[in-house]
Amino acid sequence: MSEHTAVPAWPVILIELGPNDTVEIGGVPVPVDPGRNPRDVALAVAAETAGVLGRAVRVQAVEPDGTTFPLIVDSEGRVVQAGDPTPVKPARRGLGLRRGRTAAATGPRHPRAGAAPEVRVAPPRAPEYEPPAFPGLSGGAEPSPSPVDPPSTPTLAVSTPPPAPVEHVDVSPVPAAKEAEEAWPDEGGRWDAGESPYVPTPTPEQQRALGVIGRALDRGEPDRALIVAKTMARAASASGDLGAAVATRELHAYLALLADRADLAARLYDEAVALFDPSRVDRSGWRERLAENARWCRSRAALDRVTRA
Repeated sequence: MSEHTAVPAWPVILIELGPNDTVEIGGVPVPVDPGRNPRDVALAVAAETAGVLGRAVRVQAVEPDGTTFPLIVDSEGRVVQAGDPTPVKPARRGLGLRRGRTAAATGPRHPRAGAAPEVRVAPPRAPEYEPPAFPGLSGGAEPSPSPVDPPSTPTLAVSTPPPAPVEHVDVSPVPAAKEAEEAWPDEGGRWDAGESPYVPTPTPEQQRALGVIGRALDRGEPDRALIVAKTMARAASASGDLGAAVATRELHAYLALLADRADLAARLYDEAVALFDPSRVDRSGWRERLAENARWCRSRAALDRVTRA
């Protein structure tokens, strides 16, 4: 990580730590367990993103006084400072990382890296352009996305691999939606809340994250949406809400498929299936549909490996 210029400009992860041990990543609140350092939690998320991309990522870390430190974080949680800090403007009230030194000190101290959880590194196919990871990041205007053809999505009836999309059939792993919020199962949607013990109701934070995902998809930026969905899935797992954990993994898997990551999508669908209690009956068919999508994605991933060989 000594060669700062070798780290691509995308994605740039915005970390803001607030008072009372709160933290936001890209404007999305991230839960912090009691006794944990919010800085370590945020840097662990950045390290996981680096693991997903197969390379180090850039971070903008905002301290309490508003000073912003440019950092580089790799998949092992190692952190280096990638430039001079940007001091806060007089009119701005800071949110962010604690300062380790006073103004009279010889130089700023960047946040320490936390212990990043083990992740499976699987570099994704490079996007046709490199959008910033989240809205609200510094570094200039966003590039205009070039139009891309929508990827093939799983069908719910597959006899033998490789599967082929069927015209005029809803083949999406989640309900077809004009807005990302419709991808979340609710009482008026595809699943009957009275028939499934798992159907969740999105929290306000999750609704905001779904809005970010929806706007990213509207702009043709599935990689940005994928990063936000990963953060949602982590937060849902930490909350202990089983329905939210299943739904966010399903959304994460669907977005992985849109980003041409069929292997990752298959693993996430399998994880969602594993969360269901086998002793409870799910009459909605949610679990079986997730399992079918996982099988389709494994077939798609195998076909992709042969095609790219």
